[in-house]
Amino acid sequence: MPSPKALYSSSLLEFNFVAPPLSVSPVPSFAAVPMFNTDFAIASDMGHNAYRFSISWARLFPEHGMSSPDPAGVDYYNNIFDRLEQYNIQPLVSLFHFSTPAWFWDEKNGKKGWEREDAVELFDSFVSSVTENFGARVTHWCTLNEPMTYVFNGYMQGIFPPLEQRSIFDIGPVVKNLLLAHASAYKLIHKHGDENGFDHRVGIAKHTRAFEPLRNWSILDRLSAKQIENAFVWDFFDAIDTGTLKISNTDYEVDIPEITGTQDYLGINYYGRYFVKSKLYDLSNPEILFNDPLDESQMISDLGWSIYPHGFFKILTTSYDKYSKPIYVLESGIADRNHDDIRRQKFIVSHLRELWNAINYGGADIRGYMHWSLTDNFEWAEGFTARFGLVSIDYENDFERKLYLVRKIFTKKLFNDFWNISQNDPRRRREGIYFSELRDINNLQVLIIGLDTRYFRSNLDKKNKLVHFIGTCFSIFFLVRLLFTLNPINLLFALLAGYSFAWFGHFFIEKNKPATFSYPFFSLIGDYKMFYEILLGKHKIF
Repeated sequence: MPSPKALYSSSLLEFNFVAPPLSVSPVPSFAAVPMFNTDFAIASDMGHNAYRFSISWARLFPEHGMSSPDPAGVDYYNNIFDRLEQYNIQPLVSLFHFSTPAWFWDEKNGKKGWEREDAVELFDSFVSSVTENFGARVTHWCTLNEPMTYVFNGYMQGIFPPLEQRSIFDIGPVVKNLLLAHASAYKLIHKHGDENGFDHRVGIAKHTRAFEPLRNWSILDRLSAKQIENAFVWDFFDAIDTGTLKISNTDYEVDIPEITGTQDYLGINYYGRYFVKSKLYDLSNPEILFNDPLDESQMISDLGWSIYPHGFFKILTTSYDKYSKPIYVLESGIADRNHDDIRRQKFIVSHLRELWNAINYGGADIRGYMHWSLTDNFEWAEGFTARFGLVSIDYENDFERKLYLVRKIFTKKLFNDFWNISQNDPRRRREGIYFSELRDINNLQVLIIGLDTRYFRSNLDKKNKLVHFIGTCFSIFFLVRLLFTLNPINLLFALLAGYSFAWFGHFFIEKNKPATFSYPFFSLIGDYKMFYEILLGKHKIF
């Protein structure tokens, strides 16, 4: 199985979108033009070998009815490709990252945007122009970025364009047209490749989360969480896989045979987990929470999102098990404004470990990992307040790039060396530290530490937790018998019950080494503590 490359994604280069008109003034595009060479130099210095960005439909075709793209737009992107080639950085191009020309939202026959009858035809014209002008310079394409995020936020929540609020029962036509647009773009790109001898790889970028019940004891919470996960994560992939679009928790179902099999890879964006709380008075509209308000131990991003590294492992392995397609992680990152950068470092290390586990233990074919983002970026609802970048931007002082020395060395060391360490290397078996080195920087001694985040994985698999719970139940049963019978054989049975179930869970479910062999006593105490916390609802076993 091929090892993943150390790949990185960028923030959007495009801020001149109109789709439909927003109340927020766009950032002038001139700010990006002189800066991308600086950004690529930084990326190259950090060892990056790939860069994801979007080609804006609005930049190439600002006016309706144009027969050819704006020459200034074509030059703009050719300059980007030239600089990427200069630094030996491979481009990965997205075609729809939520931005469209303003004229796309003019009504035609009572419909606008992606519901227009000619929406796919118009998008085809844009895609054909992109492949004609840049197809020789791109091998990896992303047709749609996070289509269900776009639908959820734009057509249900009303915080993205077109700022509408519909029920889940009324979004089917939009999802269908997005699927048709993707499939048509897929075929156009491959047609261009076949005619010109280019090897194109085409997929979508799918926003994924782990959806979990807020209240583990609530059957309704568990059912709602599963339904929302299917609708938000899997329905779109399922449609491409089967040729039939079914929107979970609705009666919407339509056959679209022309979309079947139109993806060469699975593009995964992962950002943590949501918690789902059902409402008896409105079962079709459960509440979705960014984090668990009762869990004080969870790591939370600046956007309030609960960070959940093990969910990354589950999404990656489930995706590969369901569809058997190569995977590219196209986005993974955390909004973190703190200048000490501790949360971002923990985030990167913990998620790379889960990715490594998905490859080596889960059998997933993962071809690349891209961090979101290279520089701080514009978020569609939050603007410039969320700081996702490996490189910070000072918006008050001429967009100055501020690369923290520790971050620079940390990321280069981590991303480039991580994959070259064998499973048997002692650093893989050490607890607490993945690597540690002392560097002299500007007459200062800087200690760079990579954390071993195995604590994130300890008994986190629900099936493993259930097995531990059953074993502890038997163990308690024999301890109670010991009190009543005073027969010491019950103590032996209690130990055997506790340890045997735990070992089975680790060896055969999570396929890792039980903590028993390193800390037998603390491991046993930990099982009883987890048993108690399961009863309190702090751990999910179903």
